[in-house]
Amino acid sequence: MNTQYYANHNGQQQPPQQQQGQGWSSSYSQQSNNMPAGGVFYNGFANGTPSNNGSSGYNNFADSGNGFNNKRYSGAESNQWGGAPAEYSESNLFHRTDSGINFDKYENIPVEVSGDSVPAAIEHFNEAGFGPAVMENVNRSGYSKPTPVQKHSIPTLLANRDLMSCAQTGSGKTAAFLLPIIQHILAGGPDMVKPPAFTNGRRTYYPCALVLSPTRELAIQIHKEATKFSYKSNIQTAILYGGRENYRDQVNRLRAGTHILIATPGRLIDIIEQGFIGLAGCRYLVLDEADRMLDMGFEPQIRKIVGQGMPPKTARTTAMFSATFPKEIQVLAKDFLKDNYIFLAVGRVGSTSENIEQRLLWVNEMEKRSNLMEILMNEHSENLVLVFVETKRGANELAYFLNRQQIRSVSIHGDLKQIERERNLELFRSGQCPILVATAVAARGLDIPNVRHVINYDLPGDSDEYVHRIGRTGRCGNLGIATSFFNDKNRGIGRDLKNLIVESNQEVPEWLHQVAAEGRIGGGQRGGNRRFGATDYRVGRGGGGSFGGNFSNYNSGGATGGFGSGPAYGGSFGGGAPRRPFTNGGFGAHSSLSSTSNSGGGGGFSGPRRGGFNSGMNRQGGGGGGFYSNPGQAPIDHWQAPQA
Repeated sequence: MNTQYYANHNGQQQPPQQQQGQGWSSSYSQQSNNMPAGGVFYNGFANGTPSNNGSSGYNNFADSGNGFNNKRYSGAESNQWGGAPAEYSESNLFHRTDSGINFDKYENIPVEVSGDSVPAAIEHFNEAGFGPAVMENVNRSGYSKPTPVQKHSIPTLLANRDLMSCAQTGSGKTAAFLLPIIQHILAGGPDMVKPPAFTNGRRTYYPCALVLSPTRELAIQIHKEATKFSYKSNIQTAILYGGRENYRDQVNRLRAGTHILIATPGRLIDIIEQGFIGLAGCRYLVLDEADRMLDMGFEPQIRKIVGQGMPPKTARTTAMFSATFPKEIQVLAKDFLKDNYIFLAVGRVGSTSENIEQRLLWVNEMEKRSNLMEILMNEHSENLVLVFVETKRGANELAYFLNRQQIRSVSIHGDLKQIERERNLELFRSGQCPILVATAVAARGLDIPNVRHVINYDLPGDSDEYVHRIGRTGRCGNLGIATSFFNDKNRGIGRDLKNLIVESNQEVPEWLHQVAAEGRIGGGQRGGNRRFGATDYRVGRGGGGSFGGNFSNYNSGGATGGFGSGPAYGGSFGGGAPRRPFTNGGFGAHSSLSSTSNSGGGGGFSGPRRGGFNSGMNRQGGGGGGFYSNPGQAPIDHWQAPQA
């Protein structure tokens, strides 16, 4: 029989205190029953000194009485799992930094839900049916009531329905998928866990749930939240992300077993191929920042992961979360979701709303540093400021320049070692270095509370990325500032920026009116909806031009917006003359699937990011009826219908 110990904050052992719901289920609530302890994971120092009671020699993790997980399991090795990692102190996990959530503002956020037999939303956490362990951690976290994405996502996932959820970073989406998963695992007990197995002399562990993240920082962030919501339960969490310096530690953690695994795709594939992890027992799959994962080259890796023995989509619950879901990404995502998945779109809070004061300044390249200095010198010293730049080198150089000017700054980008990235993020979050210079990819999905000011030192090339960036401030109904340096290099998104500012009921600079008037015909947002990050393409919205929708109006070139699937204005200027090759997609296929934008995109192919029609629809290139073309491919001189 395994012996269970608790350690108080002085490192002294306390009697067993397992209560119903704290472990797996009521049948495992009594001391006389074996809790699924795993026996091989010693995450405590009983009196501030190393404890090495086990025979297996696995990594021991310290609890020196400073409020770590306050739990230790000992006993012989078995196939049972348990124990929680002592990676964060209780005060660290539940430190109640002002998250910026203004719940009164949240009540007015529009929500769209579509799908068959949609589970009823909850208004309070106690309506979800969570057990005591989960509810205690919700209360410890200071959550007074669910946010809109939580109101709908939690009952959907508790009902084992697949979900595609469109909600911005900072809206509570991480808790929206972690809480139902943790509740299911606790309620299911040991039967939820596929026991470890020996394969080619190596022990393979089988997580119950897998959360995939595009970046290391986001994975770390999710892992901390998973540790928080599973605190003082028997759920074991683990994390896998790239970086040679972290490899051995991550593998050692896996040897303790894991119920919830958070991973970046590349490192996970490597660990699977080495036999440390198997996915045959994975009942829950979550893709966070799903639109960017499927649009940034991760798609082949995700397909490989899902094909590595994971149960089919009919035998697992799959959830995808992102701030935007363009139509073509929705179609791609269907490969991983059951046919009856629920689509949830939560209106934008703090992205293009009145809560963010958007300032556009015309600044020539050579004057950017001086303008940035002027802004920062007038900023309150305690305010956190996030500065976006285009390149890794630019991030390093700008942070170095600011420090030379006695402005405490750090940078984050993909070339930094993981330990450097984590250190710099912590320096920023803590306010020791209140200026963070970042590339957009490195900062993807990070939820950093209390960012007062976002500065686009280098503007992005599309409006979706602009929306992602400025959404880092003004979170959840509170006020923030977004300043962007604009010059001739950025004329391509002038029209979209003007529309965003108009939408937010803010004053448009006079020069921007002129830039927008001179800009390309086209544009429109990829997701096709400014009120939401996306709409469910299944309900007849959007479409492209004539070939983007239902292949009618063969000769129109999309001249009237095609006859796309629904009341789209898809490509009102279409693709130029019919039956002719285009050199640039007709009228500037610059931005996106213009599901609801009456200016549409251009001729439907060779937009700046990806070709027009792919798999029967416009990937990135606006509306009207262009042709199919791969990125970088020369225009073709005949109509080529999209593949079904």
